[in-house]
Amino acid sequence: MKQTTLLRSVEKGVVNLYQLTRQDSTPGMLVIIVLTIALLCPAFSVSAQDSETVEHGAGFYYTIKKGDTLWDLSQRFADSPWLWPDLWQRNGQIANPHRIYPGERIRIYHKDWIERMRQQPEPEPEPEPLEVAQAPEPEPEEEPTEIIAYPAIDSVGFIRQYKAGSYGKIFKVEDDKWLISQGDLVYITPEAGELEIGSYYTIFRTLDPLRDKKTKAMIGYQHYLLGIVEITDIREEFAMGEIFRSFETIKVGDQLMNYIPADPQIGLTESVKGLQGKIIAAREGEKLIGDHMLVFLDKGSDDGIARGQRYLIYEERTGKLSAKSKKVLHLPPVDFGTLLILHVEDTTATALVTTSDKNIAPGDSFRAP
Repeated sequence: MKQTTLLRSVEKGVVNLYQLTRQDSTPGMLVIIVLTIALLCPAFSVSAQDSETVEHGAGFYYTIKKGDTLWDLSQRFADSPWLWPDLWQRNGQIANPHRIYPGERIRIYHKDWIERMRQQPEPEPEPEPLEVAQAPEPEPEEEPTEIIAYPAIDSVGFIRQYKAGSYGKIFKVEDDKWLISQGDLVYITPEAGELEIGSYYTIFRTLDPLRDKKTKAMIGYQHYLLGIVEITDIREEFAMGEIFRSFETIKVGDQLMNYIPADPQIGLTESVKGLQGKIIAAREGEKLIGDHMLVFLDKGSDDGIARGQRYLIYEERTGKLSAKSKKVLHLPPVDFGTLLILHVEDTTATALVTTSDKNIAPGDSFRAP
């Protein structure tokens, strides 16, 4: 109501000033008109902006500053750094969540969407008492499992000993764009398997095979997940699809695999006692790894690793009793980071670095708590 009244006042003032101008168009009068409108318009602009924020209540825009990360912004505005993937997904203009630049504007949502992420299913109602002389004793309730939300679970990728089968390959994009993103129309050559209209497929890219640096033994192929496409039409020799979601930049030549949605709610489970292993590589191929980055491990389901387990990143220390002593003592390991398992293959696993006290590098060791 206040905004409407102000707008009418501005309109009435402009009309009156215009009539005065027709009667006296001296330079002094023109200056008065310009200053009056300049004073009225900002007041209306601020009022409209405040009103829009109150009415919509969805959030506000934030300008990235030097040193900002999505992890820190999620902690600052949402009281939980674990929800940075949701902040990333709600700002589709960010191609890589690890690379945001000063001056960029992102949308910060209010805490109501965080509460929705943390909501747990309501407990089932208790059964009515049995109509018998003595009701059976209730079974002890299980302690609730700790849950961690990771909304970007569909994009984590994995390392597998063999290449995943391809359902199709993108051979063209509408308007011949060099970089493909959400909403674009793509043309697909069917390969193994049959594409179906209305079905979703994960777009992926297979990177060069990874080998052990010492033994040169084959570790596997990294499957880099790029987005999700929905098949909209099928012709005799090709299919058409719309990019439903994009995690990374998609290009002509990228392939399709069957889309199997993963639950973003990860329940923490007990780790494998005594298990030790190595970090193979980072998802983006970085040599220095830090908090919130994805890494691949050289242990998988064959070794008992499962989703939701946590492990410690550590380094081994040695020492001697004296400078002349030849005997090397193995000191207790020093922990400097933690991992959370997100995805598991037979011989490898994908994990999130949840904390790190210093830089992590491929080849560093991890162990059970």
